[in-house]
Amino acid sequence: IQNYGFPQNVEFTKNFIKECHKHNIKVMVYFGYEYSTLVPNWSDNSDKYLIKTTDNQFCGGWQRLPHQRAFMVCYRGGYSAEMISRVEYVMDELGVDGIYTDGTYVPWECANTAHGCGYTDDNGKLHTSFPVLAVREHVKKLYEAVHSRGGIIDTHQSSCCIMPTLAFCDSYYDGENIQGMLSKKDM
Repeated sequence: IQNYGFPQNVEFTKNFIKECHKHNIKVMVYFGYEYSTLVPNWSDNSDKYLIKTTDNQFCGGWQRLPHQRAFMVCYRGGYSAEMISRVEYVMDELGVDGIYTDGTYVPWECANTAHGCGYTDDNGKLHTSFPVLAVREHVKKLYEAVHSRGGIIDTHQSSCCIMPTLAFCDSYYDGENIQGMLSKKDM
């Protein structure tokens, strides 16, 4: 399940991590900014957790295998606590050494009024807002959870370099966002 954090085969994963550690190899796992339709509590939480556009649509919707759709989360909507508990699980129960986050440190624009994002102007038109402070609070808690367990956080942001959030990671990766700008001629 995309971004879920629970492996299909827990014992295999634990053994794999133990073998890596025998060779002094650190293991990090991926956590992104998406919530999958395969998550067991999808129907209970999707309206609260997800980013919505001004026309009330979820953002993202990337298709993954096994068949699922992964939509973008807003950390103002309550997903933060769930994600952090999954990170704590993989560190405590599986023995991972840290996490690699994808898009997690970006305050994506959101108009989901169910969790307090967006605003309506004097003409009654809904606009998006950018939940910078909610993302900052999320990553502060995430940093504490990971660092209190001796781990590290690497984040990928696709050129969204804002100090209120990036202050709470150990390293930053960029570059994926420029692939489409490069042509074979330029290479």
